[in-house]
Amino acid sequence: MDAQRNFSLEDNAFPLKLLESECHSVGGFLLGDLLTSDMRSHSSDFVLNRRSLLRNEYFSPCIRMIYRSKVTESEDGEYVSVDGLAFSSTGETIYMTVTSKDPINRIMAWDVSNFKLKGKLNTECLVNGGQVLAVRGGVLIPTRTLELWNFELSHCIRQWSFYVASVFPISDDQVLCRTFPDAEVIVDTVTGDIVSTFAVSSYKSIGCYRNLHLLANTDGGIKLQQLGQSVPRWELSLPLPQFRRVLGCFSPKGQFIVVGSAFSRTCAYVLDVFSGNVRCKLRYCHFLSNFKFISDEEFVILSYLSAGGSSLRLFSARSGDILSVLHLYSSDGSLCLPLATFPGEGLIAICSSYKSDLKVIKVKLSERGEASGNAKRFKFR
Repeated sequence: MDAQRNFSLEDNAFPLKLLESECHSVGGFLLGDLLTSDMRSHSSDFVLNRRSLLRNEYFSPCIRMIYRSKVTESEDGEYVSVDGLAFSSTGETIYMTVTSKDPINRIMAWDVSNFKLKGKLNTECLVNGGQVLAVRGGVLIPTRTLELWNFELSHCIRQWSFYVASVFPISDDQVLCRTFPDAEVIVDTVTGDIVSTFAVSSYKSIGCYRNLHLLANTDGGIKLQQLGQSVPRWELSLPLPQFRRVLGCFSPKGQFIVVGSAFSRTCAYVLDVFSGNVRCKLRYCHFLSNFKFISDEEFVILSYLSAGGSSLRLFSARSGDILSVLHLYSSDGSLCLPLATFPGEGLIAICSSYKSDLKVIKVKLSERGEASGNAKRFKFR
């Protein structure tokens, strides 16, 4: 449309590409016209005027009108997606990984008691799904290599030269790293030594607990074996959807295992660590996003239903009973919300990926197993 409000439609014979808008006060898409199906961002943002903006998040049927000052609620307005959360080893600090439109990640350390910023670090693109891992001596940051930083993110303590694909905690001072091209190594984060190295198989690591190694494949095969051993303690096959990412986690004392498939309308299973027997099966119609233990016998499942938004469900691992439900976000548009727990204090951290709305929830269990909780809400800037 030109200045005289005349409309025209032309067929351009030259290739087009997304361009940054030079003036955001003029109506239009922030990333230029949407001419390709390539998902360059997590949402489509259309500037309506100097004050208002329309946002449509991918996979969401909703369009929201928001103030342009709320497009991103970060420190400088450049960071638009929260990818990971992790509690420190003491539960006093929470680490948040935030990505921008550029291939840069910012890791921020927040004080849980007052939500004051304790430190921040800009780094390259992260592997391991954008997750950092807190250990006894600091914070492990998996970029192309593995780095150990101090708790305030002010300096790097140690760096390992191998290329990292994923990282799993074994204990407070040891982690299991899958490296390129096809090996797994156990790293002592205190001494910096590589404790052992062994080849990987068609099964992928999904969890560790001390010397126990939980593996899974896309066919629903689950097995538990000692680290570095090829003969499993037990092996079973679960009716999990094929070609879905299998998730797994141990209870804090290593008595139970929860496994399930991410982003599928399926059930989760509670397994006995010693025998591999299925203790209970949890079936529901929501998309399973993530799950974590919150105590020795209770865990939370984060799920998403397009009509009802995201919610946390608290379950008993011993009986499979549902103890509580907390509805979180009604129209976030994301199937993958960052989730972290600190079982020692019954803390849950959850964040909307695009709204940058962090909640820290305190879970209290009564003697009868009933649950209650209260949340602190914090929008970081």
